Amino acid sequence: MLGDPLSPLSMRVSPKPGAIDLLKRYRIAFNYVINKIRSLDLKTIKDAHRKLYRKLREVWDAL
Repeated sequence: MLGDPLSPLSMRVSPKPGAIDLLKRYRIAFNYVINKIRSLDLKTIKDAHRKLYRKLREVWDAL
């Protein structure tokens, strides 16, 4: 057996600038949603969608 099967795998890659930009935008959008869900005390996905969808699209399209 070669090493621990649960040990993490790591590799080095040279991502394209578009992929890096997408991940940065995703992180910004994700953090925005999490912070809003917490601050508005939203309990369900349905509530979050109703409150955040339009604003998230505006923020996402502006980036």
